[in-house]
Amino acid sequence: MAPGSIFGDGEYAYFSSFSPSWLAHAKAYSAQMTERARELRRMEIDKGMRTLAYYEGFSERVHETKRKLLNLLGAQKRAGKQIVGYGAPGKGNTLLILRNWHGLPGLHGRSQPSQTG
Repeated sequence: MAPGSIFGDGEYAYFSSFSPSWLAHAKAYSAQMTERARELRRMEIDKGMRTLAYYEGFSERVHETKRKLLNLLGAQKRAGKQIVGYGAPGKGNTLLILRNWHGLPGLHGRSQPSQTG
């Protein structure tokens, strides 16, 4: 079946998987993504992310970060400052939970604001 019988004559641009320009584009894109994957793998190796030791302290680092954030929020609240959040609250529960713990008046992002009450 000829492309013209499917797409009409000149009505649509016909892109064949055998088109030299399409194959060149696909090859270049594939090379880019392959190199990016290699870079990420090198970064993971350099940071030790392919070893168990890297992850053994993860839980402790999470708890330490949470403790620092809660201390900061508490200090700001005690200083009489109003605290609000801006970001993507609908994409995770962490700040929503913190909002409830510390009475944050709201978390705002591009979507509708999330407000207490």
